[in-house]
Amino acid sequence: MGRKKLALGPEDIMPLVFNSLNTDLKAFIDAFVLEKKYKNIGYMVNKAVDLMGPELTEEIGGKRSLFDFFKYIISMGGYISNLRWFVDEKVSGDAWRKNFRIVPSHDVIAKFMLYQATVNFDTSLVSVFGQSSMGGPYNKVRLLEALVDIGADSIRDLSDYLDLSSNTVRKKLRSLAKAGIVDVETRGVEVKKGDLKFRASPKGSKILEECGTQHGCYKMARDIFHLMNQKPRAWFSVYDVDKALKPSRFAYNSLTSSLRALQAAGAVECNHDWFVNYRSSIVRVSEKGARLYSEMIAPVVDYIKSKSNTTLERLLSSQINEEQVIDSLYLHRREMLTRRGKLI
Repeated sequence: MGRKKLALGPEDIMPLVFNSLNTDLKAFIDAFVLEKKYKNIGYMVNKAVDLMGPELTEEIGGKRSLFDFFKYIISMGGYISNLRWFVDEKVSGDAWRKNFRIVPSHDVIAKFMLYQATVNFDTSLVSVFGQSSMGGPYNKVRLLEALVDIGADSIRDLSDYLDLSSNTVRKKLRSLAKAGIVDVETRGVEVKKGDLKFRASPKGSKILEECGTQHGCYKMARDIFHLMNQKPRAWFSVYDVDKALKPSRFAYNSLTSSLRALQAAGAVECNHDWFVNYRSSIVRVSEKGARLYSEMIAPVVDYIKSKSNTTLERLLSSQINEEQVIDSLYLHRREMLTRRGKLI
């Protein structure tokens, strides 16, 4: 009895494909280990070991480590629920005796992506898409799509397009910049938190009395202003305010938010315009990134959307072979060691 699948459209399949092929080892399994006939985990591990050879097998962790990895990503619904959409499962005899086979065309996509990454760009899939498969790989695809096709060039534009926080976008951009796929240019003058100073405004008492600050904690805002108003010509840093009000046990971030609200209301003055004067980043796709998007990512997206023979032929024209895939696994291993700080 096999695992029952739901019918999915192209927009549903797209993230599943990229999230399940984000590392070279996973793509290797899809491309060369899984077969069109049902096979069990033990058979597939032995096949992987034969393809990789003893040296690479030991570098990856040995046969036992491979067995546990296969069991997790295939038998136990791994890939964070992604691979299950591309593997058919059949139980024979006892419930724990499971056999698996690749669904048609997914191995073609895997071989194409491995070929492009290894042969065409001399890089690993994991360096492009990242180690985590929790939506991150497909979000990087959409990020590149926004830069190449939509024309977005700022973190704010990317954040709006992807519906992700600016911090998440920055994290993905750092990863892509490290891989040489995007260029991030920082402009403007950075104002460090320690350089920000505040003092009471001459009209601050009246503003605070009449309209407050629109901030949730009025007591905190009132205490901050009262502290500054005792020395109306003195400048206070956030650290000064935090130290003076320490007995009140206000959180540092809450103090910062209250100071923002007080400045916005006109109750306090700031020596820097911290709403505007922070650094801004201009994001552009590098030459390598533009090629990688057009030659590796876009063809896969087109094939998933159209399923046409023309797009399939394009994928079939660039398929990695068994000799070349060893290079991709070494690139994968090197990147993983670098991420763990074991390779400098």
